[in-house]
Amino acid sequence: MAEFKVARLRLERAIKHGRMLADMWNALPDEYLCKIKVRMTDGSHGQIEVEEVNPVPDEFALLLGEMLYQSRAALDACIYQATAYHTGKFPPDKETSLEYPITSDATEFPKLVQRRLWGLPQDVIDGIEMGQPFNVPNTTGKALMETTNRNLAILNDLARKDRHRALHVVGSLPIRIVPQFRLPEGVSVKNLNINAGPQLLTDGTVLATFELNGFQSGTGMQVGVSAGMATGIGCLEPPAPCCPEDTFSARLGGILGAVSTIVSAFENYNF
Repeated sequence: MAEFKVARLRLERAIKHGRMLADMWNALPDEYLCKIKVRMTDGSHGQIEVEEVNPVPDEFALLLGEMLYQSRAALDACIYQATAYHTGKFPPDKETSLEYPITSDATEFPKLVQRRLWGLPQDVIDGIEMGQPFNVPNTTGKALMETTNRNLAILNDLARKDRHRALHVVGSLPIRIVPQFRLPEGVSVKNLNINAGPQLLTDGTVLATFELNGFQSGTGMQVGVSAGMATGIGCLEPPAPCCPEDTFSARLGGILGAVSTIVSAFENYNF
């Protein structure tokens, strides 16, 4: 088993940042994130809204950026070390050009091989090509979410944006809304529509709209509600979710899983 110490250390650091993200998020009290109110809009119609949303601390975006950086750097470290093993040169020639390629363009890959992977055996290059975003398997739903190809594409996109622009906008994303109403006697819910689209919570975000039977406006009737909302850390970057399980937290786990698989493959290759 070959030693890829730098890649393994960077992966472990990325995993540590991911755990810190989860721990910090779980430590935020629900009342810090937002409050919920009911607003009757027209007679018997109303909506459940978000108010008093507190900003997620910038530390979350910083931790996310550091996790992405270490994940991407772990892949590049694999290429550097593998080239050194295969060519027998430490450091390898043209070391500044070595990099793990990630592309959605199949026509670009041969050019990247010449520039980035020139010192690797062909079967290693073939393995890298199989995991490229342009080779994503023809599948959907959770099976698509778990592919290395898609997770590498997400990593590459997030890491590139984190390097070249402002911090990623991190916020609270509702992942489940099950409203429970407190209604006056004789009043019932006629229609309820949950706004299930991915949306970071902001002041005025509409979680659901509803229509009541038996409600009379202007009579002092009061409507209360518990949103029954579960939230997770959110970052609205492409691609669109491919299934209900495709949350941002799941994507971060998928990225770490893909990088771990690749690092292990390099460690187990007989250089």
